[in-house]
Amino acid sequence: MKTIRHPIWAREEYGYPGAGKFIPHLTEFVREDDAVRPAVLVAPGGAYVLLQPGEADYIAIQYADHGYRAFVLTYTNDVTLEVPVRLQPLRDISRAVRFLRRHASEFRIDPARIVGSGYSAGGHLVGSLAVLHGAPELASDDAYAPHSNRLDAAVLNYPKVSFFHAGPSGPNALATLYAPGDGLAERLPLERHLTRSATPMFLVHGISDSIIPVQEILMFADACRTHGIPFELHLLQGVDHGFSTDGATQEMNLAAGYVYDQLYETVRAMDPDRFRRCAPLYGALRQGMPRDEFDRTVLHDSMMRLYLAALGLSPADVDGIATRPGSERKNTNASHVIDIADRWIRYVLEDA
Repeated sequence: MKTIRHPIWAREEYGYPGAGKFIPHLTEFVREDDAVRPAVLVAPGGAYVLLQPGEADYIAIQYADHGYRAFVLTYTNDVTLEVPVRLQPLRDISRAVRFLRRHASEFRIDPARIVGSGYSAGGHLVGSLAVLHGAPELASDDAYAPHSNRLDAAVLNYPKVSFFHAGPSGPNALATLYAPGDGLAERLPLERHLTRSATPMFLVHGISDSIIPVQEILMFADACRTHGIPFELHLLQGVDHGFSTDGATQEMNLAAGYVYDQLYETVRAMDPDRFRRCAPLYGALRQGMPRDEFDRTVLHDSMMRLYLAALGLSPADVDGIATRPGSERKNTNASHVIDIADRWIRYVLEDA
């Protein structure tokens, strides 16, 4: 399927330090028809350190096959584990929704039917916008001001939404998101910030999730019920974290190498001393690599190193998680969930 990249910020608007020439962008999956369709904005996960390619093209193509116009958001991450992203990813997704509405005619999308679908950290990001879309920090006073940043529906897949402290997803897992003592960590738990203006939400989580305990989604769902937020909750027996990537092939993951754009531009812009300091995070990655070699190296080596570092895990920890009882996957993947989510989305959008 043909894709087109759309930067969502002008260079002078974007100020995340150390990112080189990177600008957050949308990747549009182009359907060759003139019908006005609902849009799905896909937010891959990756612990706010490096986006997961298996939650990009693979997901977007399935939504496109279900009749949506699909876009993947490449948002800001802390690819060096030195500069917490703070509110920048939330500003990215807020701008992305306004961008889609501003260009709705060009993209042939219905501006009243824009859905966010996020995975893990991307689920946190979509959930944050669903809850905090009215926050003063997200206000716009430019050409985007007339366009709402509120999603019409949100699909949260194994998201980080609360502060249940068991496992590796406790407060320390937010080191890439918030700096210690800057006050922003109070944005979690998200259930404490729910109001009646929050977006309707489809929630799905594996009961055997070893990274983000299922208790988090249960607390969040109960808060949605208390506040009268329309929601649907699906708990998957015997399913671990990240199940949506199970059907993604290596070819699909390499085709989604654009999700590494920030890491690529950051590495290119580094002086040699800084690269040497960051080198343990990147393994076999080297400055000056051709882009295709860079993407393969990230996929097969650097990506896991960055994830382990961001979550404070060792390879032995991962082996222990993978072999413990109940951690096996039960043939559940994104295709199964998207079929169910699609029915819920259409019900919610028709009811809006």
